Amino acid sequence: MMPGVAIAWAAGMTALYFCRSRLRSDALDDAPRRNAGLQPMDIFVGLLLMIGSAVVLLPLAYRAFGWPLPPEELTPVQAGWMRLAGQLLTQGPVLAYLIFRVSSTQGGIRALGLLPRKPGKELAAGGLSLLAAMPIVMGVNAVFMLLATLMQAEKPDPIAHGMLREMMEVLDPVAITLMVTSALLVAPIMEEIIFRGLVQTALQEATHYRMRWVMIVVSGAIFCAIHAGIVQWQALPGLFALGIILGWLYERHGSLLPGILLHMLFNLANIGLAIAIQKEAAG
Repeated sequence: MMPGVAIAWAAGMTALYFCRSRLRSDALDDAPRRNAGLQPMDIFVGLLLMIGSAVVLLPLAYRAFGWPLPPEELTPVQAGWMRLAGQLLTQGPVLAYLIFRVSSTQGGIRALGLLPRKPGKELAAGGLSLLAAMPIVMGVNAVFMLLATLMQAEKPDPIAHGMLREMMEVLDPVAITLMVTSALLVAPIMEEIIFRGLVQTALQEATHYRMRWVMIVVSGAIFCAIHAGIVQWQALPGLFALGIILGWLYERHGSLLPGILLHMLFNLANIGLAIAIQKEAAG
């Protein structure tokens, strides 16, 4: 445990050192403003839509598909469909509301960064940012994994995400395909649009972009908090760090594309790490 923690921590500190110029308080002063016309009230409306959809639409979906309750009785394939349905039914209405809100503004959905300005540059930024994001997040996770080990009688599961654990336990190809689709496609797109496009933009516009770093941290904290029931607690600080990196990418480029790509690659890397951990445990 200790060598792995030391290596991950050292890698994270090295990544932070090379990124230090990007973390200055004035590093985002020349970044584009979005002018999407969003306010904190829109965050509240989005939250109500998400909760309302979970309360109303998800039970309807269970009945329509004839899925058993409680969810623990679902088959792996049903659980995969349930996860996708949950994402689309709870986050889809928020996305629809957001597009409706910004479509009437002068910049429209382009102001929100839903349409890339410079696709090649933005894709390159998202891909290269993984080189900094992975060691930073892994370094934070390693430290808190060590703390969890010291605090608990049993060693915590190194696969901290619930869906990844399910994926490692399930052999059904259909269930695995559904989970991978959820992790690599639906979650990155939906979460970046909601947490960066809606939450971060509304906070930035409410403060007239005078507290950019503060609002990045706040939106990152909200992004972290929404995962509290999905991942083990020791993985939450790493997600908070990831949320800040994703928020910085959004501010720097004024586009959601770099963050969506980084989010996809990060989830893909975590799937690869989970497979490696599973093989090592089996061997």
